[in-house]
Amino acid sequence: MDFATFRDGSWPDQVRIFLDGLRTCATRLPELGAGSGQVQAFCDMLDQVEGRLNEEGPPSEERKVTVIPPSNRLPSKAEIARGFSAMRRKDAAVDRDTMRISDPARRIAGFRLTAESKTYLSDRYADAPLYYRNYRSGTESEDFRALGPASEDAAVRAVQEAAHRSVARLAAEFGLDPDATIARFADDRVSIGLGRDFRKAELRERAETRARRGEKPESRKESNAQIDAFHQQARMIFQEAILKVQDV
Repeated sequence: MDFATFRDGSWPDQVRIFLDGLRTCATRLPELGAGSGQVQAFCDMLDQVEGRLNEEGPPSEERKVTVIPPSNRLPSKAEIARGFSAMRRKDAAVDRDTMRISDPARRIAGFRLTAESKTYLSDRYADAPLYYRNYRSGTESEDFRALGPASEDAAVRAVQEAAHRSVARLAAEFGLDPDATIARFADDRVSIGLGRDFRKAELRERAETRARRGEKPESRKESNAQIDAFHQQARMIFQEAILKVQDV
């Protein structure tokens, strides 16, 4: 955030931007198991915050002092770097908790939700570290280009579902979780950053599958090579499906 906004009085607009971002994230909460009442309560809380914002107006001079860095200056690059480092540590903890969600669809929805928050931040902060810039709108992982959300057209949807079944079978052959795999492919776009999060999940799934089968551990290089082979074959399945859709 640009601290100059607190000096020129435009800080309420910046807070409203963050509130809008939280409302966007709220649309994905049902995918994590939140009930409609819980989502509505969350949105009501955001409305209350904005209501207070409208009531209180600009901060007093005394309140301004509490939010402006010392000597009325902008934060240094070192301060910004420390802030992002702290944020990344918190993100890492959230990702670890998300990985422990047992339901595949909810687990992938959790990764998408946290990725959206990173996208929101990096899109609005030009000097965000590279880790966050990989989540920006416009970046795209080549591994997860698929068919997008289910079509409303029955014939097209049948082609999509057939392709997903083929990819799910292929995922199982490569030691990946079939349900989680389809969930990873079930959106229009996956950023580079989210694609890397998904790759970590794939590596973990393959290692766990091999352990259950009593197979010896692989090196990271060997595992990545196998997952690369999976994605190459999956792309061929999706490309064939795209051609079929064009003929529908």
